[in-house]
Amino acid sequence: MAKAANMATQERALNGWTKDHIQHLLMTSDVALERGLLQIYSRQTADEQRSKETKEDNGVGFSGQDGAFLSDVASRVQRGQKLTANQIRIVRPKMLKYWRQLLEVAATKPTGPSFPKPAPQPKRRRNAQLF
Repeated sequence: MAKAANMATQERALNGWTKDHIQHLLMTSDVALERGLLQIYSRQTADEQRSKETKEDNGVGFSGQDGAFLSDVASRVQRGQKLTANQIRIVRPKMLKYWRQLLEVAATKPTGPSFPKPAPQPKRRRNAQLF
């Protein structure tokens, strides 16, 4: 029971962001996808950003499996390029696993135009699906 309560706490940031909200944004908004990609990329070490690969198993930034591809794509977005349709198709499902890190970012960011506070979510039935 304590484990379930701990998981619920981990899935909800103090300022109202949730796992479901973050994953929904990543799945439905190309802008949110690019911003999320850049947020995770900014958590890579400087060496990892330079080499475009994950070198440290520190639970921050991209996983070793995603490091090379997502770092390359993120560096292009950082230089002002937009994600192509093919990149979006590949990046979108990969980014869903980074919801915890994005939840941490959301908990520390002030509300503002670059990271708006989520609108209150209507209460859903327990078994209702997000999509």
